[in-house]
Amino acid sequence: MMRATSEKSIKALENPSGLKLYHGTTGIVGDKIVVQSNTGVGWNAYTLGNGFYTSVSKDASMLFAHLDYIKKRLNSEEELWPSLDPKLYNIKLKGSTKILDATSVLDASSVRDILERAGVSKSYLNFCKDDQLRSFRNAADILASSFDLVGNEKEHLTKALGYDGLMTLESAWQGWDYYPSGIGVDWESCLLEWESLAPYTVIIYNADQISSFHQIGYSSSEKEDIFEDRAGEIGR
Repeated sequence: MMRATSEKSIKALENPSGLKLYHGTTGIVGDKIVVQSNTGVGWNAYTLGNGFYTSVSKDASMLFAHLDYIKKRLNSEEELWPSLDPKLYNIKLKGSTKILDATSVLDASSVRDILERAGVSKSYLNFCKDDQLRSFRNAADILASSFDLVGNEKEHLTKALGYDGLMTLESAWQGWDYYPSGIGVDWESCLLEWESLAPYTVIIYNADQISSFHQIGYSSSEKEDIFEDRAGEIGR
């Protein structure tokens, strides 16, 4: 069942510095966030291109921290395991950050120009109605068909429209069914909350627009047991 973007989240895009964002991981190295490729986990895995993945949901980010812990432990030497501890961060954006809401109505003329410059044939675009091009998802799907496109279509379209990041509900979340115990999340309450406010992803393509980040704690009382029980099932 699809959840609608909440009014609260829409308004937050008009004031990005006030947007509450979270990032779950085993740790951010250094004092500056650097965008890396192929680093997503959970339903935040790779589908939006290369960027810094965050969530409006603290609970979802705690899940991502747990998944990152398992992923890295599976691929690390045993002596490094003690340093792999799930961590939760609060992410702050600059007031000048431009975040595109994927449900926004786009300017069809601008999208046509972007698609044509990306290699979509003019003859094909002539068959596309403006209503099709006003939809971010439709426009991204058309862009993905271009043989000249290098990289991710959603990332390319967002940047070409002049935005630093994208707020969207990733389709992979709809079929997600792994909700582990012992990671500090009350899943029963959480899933009820997500009925009205879905765990939207905000991916930041321009990391220079991140003004600050700080660790806000994490609770995972059954970390070792969970790893032993579930690592083989979700080793990704």
